[in-house]
Amino acid sequence: MGLQRDTSVTIAGVRRARVSVHLDSNALQIGGRPRLEIPLAEVRALERRGTVLVLTCPTGVIEFDAGDDADAWAAKIRAPPSRAKKLGLKPGLRVAIVDLDDAVLRDELVAANANVGPPEAAIDLLFLGVDAPRDLARLPALVRALAPDGAIWIVRTKGRAATVREDEVRAAGLAAGLVDVKVVAFSATQSADKFVIPVAHRRR
Repeated sequence: MGLQRDTSVTIAGVRRARVSVHLDSNALQIGGRPRLEIPLAEVRALERRGTVLVLTCPTGVIEFDAGDDADAWAAKIRAPPSRAKKLGLKPGLRVAIVDLDDAVLRDELVAANANVGPPEAAIDLLFLGVDAPRDLARLPALVRALAPDGAIWIVRTKGRAATVREDEVRAAGLAAGLVDVKVVAFSATQSADKFVIPVAHRRR
C-alpha cells in the first residue's frame, strides 16, 4: 500500500512528463528511465508550493505535483512510520521468532513490551526467516501455533540476491491455509510478507 500518482516530475532541472510516482513507507519511487528510488531517510528538506512538493536529496532537487493529496504526501515523507509500527508491535503481544537473527527486532520487541517466547499455542505474531524454498515447509506446523487472529511475517532477502521468490512465499502461505495481507520492507536487504488465517476459518 501507499500513495501513487501519474504526474510530471522535475529532477535536477530535467522534466519528465506523466511518470508514475509511488510513495511507500520507506521510499519515493519514480518511474521512467532511469527509474529512481529515493529512501525517505535521505530526504534532507521538503518544501510545499501549492500542490507541488520540492524535495532536496543526494540525487538533487526533485519536484512533482501531488495534486489534492499534497498534504498526505508531505506528511508521510516528513514522518514515515517506524518499522515497529509497520510490523504491528504492541504491548502484551505474544511473539515467536523462528530462524531469524535480528538483534534490532528483538530490541524493538522489548521497547514495545511484547512477550517473546517459543512458537507455542496462541502466538499473536510469528516471524519466520526463510533462506531457501524448503524453509517454507515449516509453515503448516507454525500455523497451528497461531492465535485465531494472529499473523505470520515471512522474512526473505529481496532484489537480485533473493533466494526465495515472492510467488513461492505466497503459494506456500496459501497451501498452509493462510492469506497474504501486507508486505513491508523489513530492512535494506529484506522484505516481509504478512499472512493471517482467513476470518471464516478462525477457531472460536
